[in-house]
Amino acid sequence: MTWLELYNLLHKKANDINNLDSAIWSSPVVSHDAKTGEEKVLTNINIDGKIVLAYNLDAFYGDE
Repeated sequence: MTWLELYNLLHKKANDINNLDSAIWSSPVVSHDAKTGEEKVLTNINIDGKIVLAYNLDAFYGDE
């Protein structure tokens, strides 16, 4: 998925007047592992000039 595809998906969701779901916009962004069912809350960070969605930030910053 590209950032444009993600934007278009969210834009379509935000402008669906037949299904205004305001709760989605205040809920956390979650990654879902389809194989295990494990879910983790994501944070966006800048790595080497790229904006990425990440979890386990303690490992990234060496705080583990």
